[in-house]
Amino acid sequence: MQGTNLLLFGCDFFSTKKASEINFWQDMVEELRDRYEEIVVLSVNNRRIRHERLYDNVHLYNIAPRYFGNVPAGKDPEYSGKGFHRLPFATIYKTYSFVTYLPLFDELIKKHNIGTVHYMRVFGLLNRRLVKRHRDVSFSITVPTHVDRGFPLHRAYHAIKNAALGPMDKVIATSRATRDRLQELGIEKDKLEVIPWTIQEERSSATEEERDEIRAELGISAGTRIVLWSGPLQGTGSQEFLHSLSVAHLVTARTDRFAFVFAFKPDTRAGLAAETQPSPDGIKILETDRAAFARLKAATSAFLSPVCNRNRTVAPPLTWIEMMGHGIPVITTPVAGADELITDRVTGFIVDSIAGTAELLLKLDFDLLKEMGIRCAADIAEKHDIRRIADRYAEVWSQSERPRGAR
Repeated sequence: MQGTNLLLFGCDFFSTKKASEINFWQDMVEELRDRYEEIVVLSVNNRRIRHERLYDNVHLYNIAPRYFGNVPAGKDPEYSGKGFHRLPFATIYKTYSFVTYLPLFDELIKKHNIGTVHYMRVFGLLNRRLVKRHRDVSFSITVPTHVDRGFPLHRAYHAIKNAALGPMDKVIATSRATRDRLQELGIEKDKLEVIPWTIQEERSSATEEERDEIRAELGISAGTRIVLWSGPLQGTGSQEFLHSLSVAHLVTARTDRFAFVFAFKPDTRAGLAAETQPSPDGIKILETDRAAFARLKAATSAFLSPVCNRNRTVAPPLTWIEMMGHGIPVITTPVAGADELITDRVTGFIVDSIAGTAELLLKLDFDLLKEMGIRCAADIAEKHDIRRIADRYAEVWSQSERPRGAR
């Protein structure tokens, strides 16, 4: 029979949390560690310590990314500046790294009695190489989103995705929209599961006096409601920033009830410098670290986060879940998967256009906004509880166990 332990494989998993969607898996390890004798995490990153113990029964193995040519790793010796998976030609680098480390997989699967290997990220066509080497081990993968590539790339992209996901015993989508698209691409229905993801944070609270203090620090009048944008997020970038900036200009030209704060993640604003010219008093554009962002979030009334590429499905982004968990309604666009998290005009808003979003904000009642915040926080607490999510993953992995040589 196969082993009984779990191996998680991906990129950018560290012993301490960083501002990344990988935090979900760090929280999952904490929830799952009592269910297994051992959990092994194999992470592609620049950390030079090969083996770390996160808990007595949780091992983190760090493996360096393999590059073609001379790719700078950035100033931080533990992290490649843009993130290994976000580099140009990332799929090629990931695939190359993957195949060079196959002997290490063999070693760890045997040493730690691994029965389930779960991919935290997609690693290209060579997924099947590991599957064929370990026919008595169960393989699964989490797929947060899907993007339909336009002609002529779509057929090749779909073929590659099918080849990468096809060998898996289970393919776990974080939204029904992504599951449906994967099924349309040819992934077998009985392999597909939907399990949402989440972010674990204590809900921030602030009195109105504390909110006014934060507003004063930003040069925003007391009582003015803050609409926050943050990026880049999953599937968002310069196009979404410009969309939101247009909304801000339309609203602030007609009212001072709302101020807009555009909070860029560190080191991500430079590419948009041309678009971030001096703005009216009601529009603030800045960079924030995690601590500054948490303080800003405490004074925020709504989160503006459009997704302009309508060919995309969304996970939805963990930042949406984070905001709603803190009682901050999300305003977005009608992209596939958004309505699985947001009930329009109940726990947030789904608006089609720049003009429509501006009109919504100009007419929005502050009491309604507060009520929506209470509802969306309760909704996240009920539907995105980390313990229930961990239970569901463990159930899926248990169901996909296979006897030796059954593949």
